[in-house]
Amino acid sequence: MIFYRLAKGMEERARLQSSIRQSEGDVSFLQQKKERLEEELWVEASRWLQMAPSLPAAQGDVLPELTPIDVLTEPGQQASL
Repeated sequence: MIFYRLAKGMEERARLQSSIRQSEGDVSFLQQKKERLEEELWVEASRWLQMAPSLPAAQGDVLPELTPIDVLTEPGQQASL
């Protein structure tokens, strides 16, 4: 469920970024909405990272060390929080 919320949040973030880039007028509302969404995503990613060491797959240090920024950044892209 956490991954689903993160994925949906990232989709919304991408839509907001696109709208901000394409807008010609005042984008402060969109920027604020994007910032709130990023904060919510950060909280979700942090929650997942706190829970990750207790997951069965994490036994034996199978999972790499991650930060919320790693979780929120799509592969091949730099973080833009």
